[in-house]
Amino acid sequence: MKKISILCMIVLIVSVCVFAAGEIAKTIAFNNMSKFEQMVTVLDENIESDAEYNLALLNYKYLEYGYKVSSENMDYIADLIIDGYNYEDVIDGAYFWLDTAEDISIVKSMCEWKINNTDYNGEFWEENAFNDITDNKCGVLTVEDFEEYSKIGISIDEILIADRLSRKGVYTIQEILEKYHNGMTMTDIAIEIDGQAPWTENRNIVSVYGGRNSETEYPKADDKEIFESRELAALYNAPELAYYDITDGETSLETELDEAIETVADEIKNELKAGNYVRRSKTEAE
Repeated sequence: MKKISILCMIVLIVSVCVFAAGEIAKTIAFNNMSKFEQMVTVLDENIESDAEYNLALLNYKYLEYGYKVSSENMDYIADLIIDGYNYEDVIDGAYFWLDTAEDISIVKSMCEWKINNTDYNGEFWEENAFNDITDNKCGVLTVEDFEEYSKIGISIDEILIADRLSRKGVYTIQEILEKYHNGMTMTDIAIEIDGQAPWTENRNIVSVYGGRNSETEYPKADDKEIFESRELAALYNAPELAYYDITDGETSLETELDEAIETVADEIKNELKAGNYVRRSKTEAE
């Protein structure tokens, strides 16, 4: 019996050592990966659906391709996913962050806010998280405020535009709506805000109007299209033309943006396929 026990102990010790060596090798290999590859590994382990996994990679990469987010900030976003934060919350938070004047670290704060507010499952959780974290510094409207603005002819759509513009920290939503009520267009307010926004220089994404005499070359975008025009300008690497209609005059801004997004999405998909990051179902593989 003693001999058998000793033998079993030896086998157990060897097995543990082999397992530990394997885990150490995995850890070393993981640490030698790029942040993107580490994130891919984590997503691959945690997302069962191929379609969901591929879409997660596409949405992550679009931050870089579509909005020109810096490599440093892309790594920060990847790190949050690697560290175990819900990938959907991280990506949603990152897209919300694009409209703000905050440091990228607010994405982590927003994700932690959601973890600590488990009773809140609203579709627009990012707005609540942002306002709570920043102590409502960009302005918050009450139900009564909405009613008052409606009485003076300001629509819900215009309030939503003002709300999004206020996140850049230059004017509160109330100040933006006051400017609008006094005759400024939302487009002019957006251009004015981006000219003052503290993050445009160091964030390297869409925004500031760079002084080029584009007003005579391109008409300003309509108020309802300012965010579409801003995104299109980013895709065309022409941030100085944000909030201008840079289409050829024959194609609608919405159509041109859709086509530009599709082109960029195809580029991302090709890159992911070339790197063997795309997961395919058995049917597709066959």
